[in-house]
Amino acid sequence: MDFNLHYLSFTLVVLSGLTFGELLINFKKESILKFFLCLNVLSIGLYNFVELFDFYSLIHRWMAILSKFFMLISVLNILTLLYDPKLIKHTRFFSAFIFLLVLARLSYETFITKAAYQYSQSEILFISNKSDGLNFLKLIVMLGYFSLSFKLIYGLLKKYFDNNVYFRGFKRWTISVGIVIILLTGFFIFSIFSGFNHFFIAKNIFLEFIFLYGLLLILFRPRFINSHFINLLTKKDFSQYNELDAASIDEINEVFYNKFYYLNPEASLVNLAKMTNISNDDLYNYFYLHYQMTFSDLVNKYRVQYFVSIVVLPQNANYTIDALAKMSGFTSRNHLYKPFRKFHGGIPSDFIDTIKHSS
Repeated sequence: MDFNLHYLSFTLVVLSGLTFGELLINFKKESILKFFLCLNVLSIGLYNFVELFDFYSLIHRWMAILSKFFMLISVLNILTLLYDPKLIKHTRFFSAFIFLLVLARLSYETFITKAAYQYSQSEILFISNKSDGLNFLKLIVMLGYFSLSFKLIYGLLKKYFDNNVYFRGFKRWTISVGIVIILLTGFFIFSIFSGFNHFFIAKNIFLEFIFLYGLLLILFRPRFINSHFINLLTKKDFSQYNELDAASIDEINEVFYNKFYYLNPEASLVNLAKMTNISNDDLYNYFYLHYQMTFSDLVNKYRVQYFVSIVVLPQNANYTIDALAKMSGFTSRNHLYKPFRKFHGGIPSDFIDTIKHSS
């Protein structure tokens, strides 16, 4: 393989690893969506790992074909979970059907025809076949994949509107996902008809940049997908968001900030909504729109800031961490540690020791 292609493949393997780690750390819900995102990233990484080899064997062929399969199917399942969870059974049936076809083909080549142990690079990576019947079947499968994917994307773009607080940040990301689907489907259809020996270098580079584009889309996905998107997507009022008037915003600021509502150990979105006479949904949307975080994260962020501010006061020098944590709204020191690491860094005891040694 050309050195530049080696370099690009290695870069994608590393980026896949970094993206996988980021998903494990930051993606909270839903578990099934997290699984398919991770599967997609690992499939891209595995495919490019195969490309790093200068010679290819039967095991490399299996790895290349299966990684492409899992990559395509994981994208389809991600789209279904995000855009129309009601179609998940159809998607899984389609995925299982294609998996059986792929497995049957690999098994036939391996155990029936006993294909040669060595393969050329182009045979491994693009896996064309001279059989018109098989090429026709692959074409039908790819067109079905493309149709189902775009049905999901079009359904979201048609259903939701720009007045939605989440949709505004999600629309461009969705369109970018659609571009990846078009490029990926077009690439594989072109490979079916052009054969694996034609335009090999150009096709390989083009595919690598599609992978790079896809990894960056996952890495820079809208953050609310990490914990809330599936639930929000199925809510009846998802496409509606009522902008709060100035009086309501002043009321929120008065209660939450001026009266230190976040220091209340029982602080909750429901209670604050009752106190300000604002609906739960409008209040949640307001906080997420302006702070890009959930209400509980916002409360914990300000509690940590308050904790840091009172630790440095001389009159609190003899207070225990547990006492300072309770003064900051946490029910115990144990509930302080995780938010402290998230919004400040380190652990409270080390921070207090630093303050003591500097004074």
